[in-house]
Amino acid sequence: MTVDAVDLIDLYAAEGGGGEEYEFPASDAQSRLLVLDQLNPGSPQYNVPVAFAVHGPFDTAAFGRALDALVDRHEALRTVFRTAEDGTPAQRVSAVGRVPLTVHRDVPADGADALLLAEAARPFDTSAGPLLRCTVYAVDDGSHRVLLVAHHLVCDGWSLGLMLEELSEGYRDTVRGLPHRPAELPLQFPDYAAWQRERAADGAFEASVRHWVERLRGAPATMELPLDRPRPAVRTAAGGTERFVFGAEVRERLAEVAAASGATPFMT
Repeated sequence: MTVDAVDLIDLYAAEGGGGEEYEFPASDAQSRLLVLDQLNPGSPQYNVPVAFAVHGPFDTAAFGRALDALVDRHEALRTVFRTAEDGTPAQRVSAVGRVPLTVHRDVPADGADALLLAEAARPFDTSAGPLLRCTVYAVDDGSHRVLLVAHHLVCDGWSLGLMLEELSEGYRDTVRGLPHRPAELPLQFPDYAAWQRERAADGAFEASVRHWVERLRGAPATMELPLDRPRPAVRTAAGGTERFVFGAEVRERLAEVAAASGATPFMT
């Protein structure tokens, strides 16, 4: 198996490179996640991976250009995190950047999945970045496996679907030699974070805080659910997946409960 580095460039260059940088406050959700990341440094628990297989011709260089265009359009994908001078979490956005894209060639078909899992679990450095990376595995059966991994600080499950859709469109245009110029985004995530901080400074969230403090008064510290083994003294990320099918009657009842609670079926 051989490895090529394609556009293996730091998203946030050292001094003298990478263009101008901008600094914004982190959002509330990002601030909470940064605390958890600092409590358990080097953990892949907040990695957001997605992998897909390509059968047929695959232009790695064109895919890399489409990926760079995606990062150019979305500031969140060019972001790292630090502590500002006032001690609050801040996000630093690079004006330009490229995604590290590594290509593994001649990968045995029976070993591709293990390589994907290992790369998906490789942790990020949230202060150095980049917080998005891509690996392509050219398998010896002629197919390709493509793995994108982002840190949850800059991407969530919903955003991932939108990102893949935009990336697919960009790749298709690039391969065909067509210009790919999606509309400029009127707002970026740092705009939302700044708006959130302004509202907090104006006291807009105080009523919500008081509401939930009262509603949760006396709530148990842990949810004592029936378990099939004792709760460990220290929580781990070990777990599994159980799949089952709801009948129509149960699904309808769940939908009713969700609607009455103002929640999505997923939340319910």
